[in-house]
Amino acid sequence: MTDRDPHPRTVGLPAGLFRTLDWPGDGNGTAVFLHGLSGVAEVWGDTVDALGRGRPRCVALDQRGHGHSPRTPGAYAATDYLSDLLALVVQLDGPVRLVGHSMGARVAMLAAA
Repeated sequence: MTDRDPHPRTVGLPAGLFRTLDWPGDGNGTAVFLHGLSGVAEVWGDTVDALGRGRPRCVALDQRGHGHSPRTPGAYAATDYLSDLLALVVQLDGPVRLVGHSMGARVAMLAAA
C-alpha cells in the first residue's frame, strides 16, 4: 500500500458500523463519494486516481446493505441513506463535496436540498 492507496476504515453511524475507503489528498477539503444501487466503495478508485495530485481527501462509503456495511431489515428508503450520509458528514467535520452515481446521486441531491 502506498500513501495514495485508500485506507479502509470503519465508522460508527446510528444504523451500525459502516466501511469507508479513505484516500489522502493534497488539496483542500473532503469529497464524499456515493456509489450506485449495485456498487461498493471500490468503484470510485479510478475516478479518485483521475483527480490527480491536487485532489481533496476522498472518502467513499459502502452505503447500507452494500459491501461491508450493515444490512438493515426494511430500512432502504432514500431518507435512510440520507441519514447515514448526514451522520458521516458530521464525523468528517464537514463541509464536504458530494459526488454520487445513480442511487448515490439521489442521496447527494437530497443532502444538498
